[in-house]
Amino acid sequence: MVSRAMMRCFTSTRHVSRCSASPADMKRPVGSFDERLCNRGRRIRVARRIRSLGAWYRLIPSLRQQTHTRTAGRRHFISVCLLALLAVVPASAQSSATAPSVDKKGVFLDSMALLAIEHGIRLGFQPGTRRELRGNFWRDYRRSVRVPTTWEDTDSWPVNYVGHPIHGAAAGYLWLEHDPKAPITIEFDNRYWVSRSRAAAFAAAYSFQFEIGPISEASIGNVGRRPETTGWVDYVVTPTGAFGLVIAEDALDKFLVEWAERHTTNRVWRASLRLIFNPTRAMSNTAAGHLPWYRPDRALAW
Repeated sequence: MVSRAMMRCFTSTRHVSRCSASPADMKRPVGSFDERLCNRGRRIRVARRIRSLGAWYRLIPSLRQQTHTRTAGRRHFISVCLLALLAVVPASAQSSATAPSVDKKGVFLDSMALLAIEHGIRLGFQPGTRRELRGNFWRDYRRSVRVPTTWEDTDSWPVNYVGHPIHGAAAGYLWLEHDPKAPITIEFDNRYWVSRSRAAAFAAAYSFQFEIGPISEASIGNVGRRPETTGWVDYVVTPTGAFGLVIAEDALDKFLVEWAERHTTNRVWRASLRLIFNPTRAMSNTAAGHLPWYRPDRALAW
């Protein structure tokens, strides 16, 4: 009789109710061996459930923190995209039906040439980029595309705050090259500022593709596969710095380089001045198939 009651207590999911409901167990005195076993098993199960609930309760804050971090990163990412779109809105409002449009095919082809130059430099001077070409391309590319969670990345200060604006300004000049409405030199009017804003918006799109697009640092070199190698600095500083750098080079070209060219006929000196004070325009000219010192309004015959 004792063995049957013990078997019922350990095999049932509700030991106490079944033990107390058994007629045989009702005959046993309070505090019998079988009842003490049932009560002990119930206490053990309750203690285990409390410990499991406590572990989940401690885990909830960390889960909430991770969710908050991911949500904040997505919000920053969306904000940058919206800012790039807002930069295009004033330009669209200024366009007219009769004005010639931008040569989009020319911009696309020249952008591919600029990408080839930049990625060629990366592959030529960065052994780590060449090493990352091994392995499954699509798997590594998917793992490298991520939303940044920090501002800085692993690049040095000159690369982030000098090199990236130069790279963005070169893309901006490609847009201006194919925009027939864009002024060639700096002019302090609305048409000039609108054209440079559109160039900055294109630089933002070009930078976005250069970071995580099909022909990007993420696909060629797997930059971003480690979270610390990507940051918001690339997405924000590139178009912002490009806007300021394009204006600065326009001002230097008009007020310094043109002034110097009026005082000399030496073509080597004139070409050197153009290269020194307009390096991003030299990159853009090379990608567009021109000589680096090319100017549409000031031919330099050799």
